[in-house]
Amino acid sequence: MSISQPLRTSFVQALSYAFNIRIVDTAQSTTKIHSIQFLRAFAAILVVLQHSIHEVNEVGAASLTGVPFVVDGTFGVEIFFVISGFIMHALAKPRLGMPGYWWKFLLERALRIAPVYWIATTLFIVAAALFPSQITHASIAPAHALASYLFIPYARPGDGNFSPILALGWSLNYEMVFYALFSFCIWFNSKAITVTITAVFLVITVLHGFTAPNTVPHYLSKPIILLFLAGTVISYLHQVVPRRLSLPSWAFVAIVAVFVTVKQLFIPFGASLLQDSILAISMVTVAAFTYINDSESQAARRVTTTGDASYSLYLFHIFAINLIIIAAKQLHLIDRAGAYPVLGVCVAGSLVVGHLAFRYIETPIISWSVGVRKSLFGFISKPQP
Repeated sequence: MSISQPLRTSFVQALSYAFNIRIVDTAQSTTKIHSIQFLRAFAAILVVLQHSIHEVNEVGAASLTGVPFVVDGTFGVEIFFVISGFIMHALAKPRLGMPGYWWKFLLERALRIAPVYWIATTLFIVAAALFPSQITHASIAPAHALASYLFIPYARPGDGNFSPILALGWSLNYEMVFYALFSFCIWFNSKAITVTITAVFLVITVLHGFTAPNTVPHYLSKPIILLFLAGTVISYLHQVVPRRLSLPSWAFVAIVAVFVTVKQLFIPFGASLLQDSILAISMVTVAAFTYINDSESQAARRVTTTGDASYSLYLFHIFAINLIIIAAKQLHLIDRAGAYPVLGVCVAGSLVVGHLAFRYIETPIISWSVGVRKSLFGFISKPQP
């Protein structure tokens, strides 16, 4: 053995000790995976940034004052899709042998997701009725509203795009398709759920090429649904491979920042799904096999809380942005203060509204649904996203 090898080993050990980085074995449990919650927070913030920048630039266009870059919020949604596949697989795994679990799973997901979305959609309809000149696509048809509440893609009056009244709900239409397919796979073959869902999703993606353009089957079978499949595969690997990279929260945040920087600099807005998918799947894989070893620190808890609130942040941030932009127009804030301060207020306001919605809307609904699920099923699946 050369002298250089023990020196290299000692150097790596010293770095690991200094930065609290090591490989650990973790027992499988239903405790919260903080690295996934961190990633959910980052994904939600990407969506908030895209919408904030877009709205600020819409106002600043009149005076040629704006933010000279864009952030791809759709990439944040793609990360959410992979995480959703991961969490659903982990959530269902302990219950797969339960009789009738396929419909219990589907009902459980509907109780968890639908009520908060219905409230956000209703608020948007009210806002569109009160302030039609301030809201894009404020014209609402009854059939469109009904389809939105039922998570059915519907050609929006005016432009024909398959978009619900609350446009952010497009991702939830795909979520519901995933839940339905996942429950079918549980019913069909719960003993080999990963193999079954892989086969089902691949078949649907192949059939996408045989569907007529501008139809609901064509829309819902787009290859983007494979991101859910990727998440289930990552979850399977997470369950069979116990070793994790133990990192302090700052190190994991730095890793995520590197991924986001790569996306921002080298994969442009509107890039191919393949490019985005590789990055999104890689990020969730890293998160799945990372153990945050200082998750009880104040800073880590704040990020985790934002991850907990990411669903409310996703649905309700647009209301905060619109209110701030209305005020910015009336007070000519972009001309007076510049685009970046207004952008900062939009992001901060979105975070505040998201956390308030999580505390006062989503959390009470979760508590209510827990009671319903316990009375119906006698159990509550965990982890809860």
